[in-house]
Amino acid sequence: MKFTEVTSTYELRGGILGGPKVLKLSSVIRTMPDSNMPSTAIETDCRILIAQGPRRTIRITALEPVYWSHLLEPLYQLERLLMIFDGPFVPLKDLQFAGGSDERPPSESDTATVHEHAFLQRLSYFNSADYLQGMGLKLVDFEDALTDELFGRWQMLLDELSIVNQLYLYAVSDNGMPVDVSLAFLVELAEPMVEILQEWKHLFTELHPGKRDTTLKCCLKTLIDKYGGVIFGKEKVTDAIYDDLLSNLKNSRVRIMHIKRNLGDYFDGKRCALYLCKLSLLYRCIVLDLLGISSDVYDTRLREITFSLDTWTEQFPA
Repeated sequence: MKFTEVTSTYELRGGILGGPKVLKLSSVIRTMPDSNMPSTAIETDCRILIAQGPRRTIRITALEPVYWSHLLEPLYQLERLLMIFDGPFVPLKDLQFAGGSDERPPSESDTATVHEHAFLQRLSYFNSADYLQGMGLKLVDFEDALTDELFGRWQMLLDELSIVNQLYLYAVSDNGMPVDVSLAFLVELAEPMVEILQEWKHLFTELHPGKRDTTLKCCLKTLIDKYGGVIFGKEKVTDAIYDDLLSNLKNSRVRIMHIKRNLGDYFDGKRCALYLCKLSLLYRCIVLDLLGISSDVYDTRLREITFSLDTWTEQFPA
């Protein structure tokens, strides 16, 4: 079943999205022909309309009919970029397909069928964890930063990140796992993020992730020193406190990944949630830099978010 348009609608739980905001983009849908022979991808031009206030709607319109799941590809890519801007995913409420070929216009049965399949096949990481909801984690307003060029760069970066972005999204999703398991996966991302920064920005060329001379703790420290000065400002007050943070993050990862029963200090549940939020912020700041978005754009918000997180920790028992 082929369609030319899909419209998605999103709503906050118990809140509204600011607006009115409207943004138009142009992109392409890339598909491989139905053949076992090697061939180049087929590109179909599409138009994207984002409208917000008090809900958010995204409409993808292809210039010719495409298979329904191919029409969803740029939508999923855009959702993942907006999550980097916003913090959590805004919950999806509805998907509506429309338009088709002149020879076979879609019937009500067609649209109902693809509507059902689209929701059944939607990956679980689009449902963000509770601790990301309602905390005001937005760094960037999409209407101020999103352009055709930036979206194209994001599509290339997604190919480069591959499983790294997938793992990040699952770690901060409502995955049903204990928070210490999720934290272990986020800590594990330090090494591949160093590798990507080496390739894309030629940073940290002295590091060799995965080899004996470059430990996970070293990769964490390098990323925090470069991108986490604000986020981890409270933990960097003294060298001793900072080293304890890095050791506890490393131990929290080793305890889970290597199933160690007796392993020095590691974080309890509340602090796991705290550092999931902080490492998520760090990951997002790195991605924004890879996209060419200056920290000046979001510095004020980053400081406000960090202050809120640090204030929250004051209620933790000593």
